[in-house]
Amino acid sequence: MLDALQARSTTGVELSMAPDADAVRRQVEIERAMAHAHLADVTAKFGDRDWRRDHTSDGSYPEDTLWQAAAAFLELDDWLAT
Repeated sequence: MLDALQARSTTGVELSMAPDADAVRRQVEIERAMAHAHLADVTAKFGDRDWRRDHTSDGSYPEDTLWQAAAAFLELDDWLAT
């Protein structure tokens, strides 16, 4: 696949059929539950000094981790609401 993309050709590339809507919804429900658990974990640990230190590096801050966890959960939650 990567060779075909690099060559800008689809010769020899087989694409599988897209999963049905029910399968996609079930997968997103699983991912939403995992995102919810992650958000709960980040929220619970947000005030812990050691956790904050472990999540501060290379221009990334604990607030970024919290923001990303919340954004991921909300994106999945919004998708399921539509």
